Amino acid sequence: MSGLLRTQFELIQPIAGQAKLALLIEVFRLMLRTWQTRRALLEMTPRELSDIGISRATAIEEASRLPWDIAPVRDRH
Repeated sequence: MSGLLRTQFELIQPIAGQAKLALLIEVFRLMLRTWQTRRALLEMTPRELSDIGISRATAIEEASRLPWDIAPVRDRH
């Protein structure tokens, strides 16, 4: 089967050694930054929230998501 027909992303070679460690560190940094940002949303004033275009309810909902859940939330309207 040709590699052009693949429907999902796959690594050609497994990541090993320092490259694997570097990738894991980057993933954990992203999770930490996401968690810190979501926690900061809870401490924002209504004025700060309106400046970035979200409501208090949206901030609470976003803060309750898991750190590794970084996919955008779809609009419910």
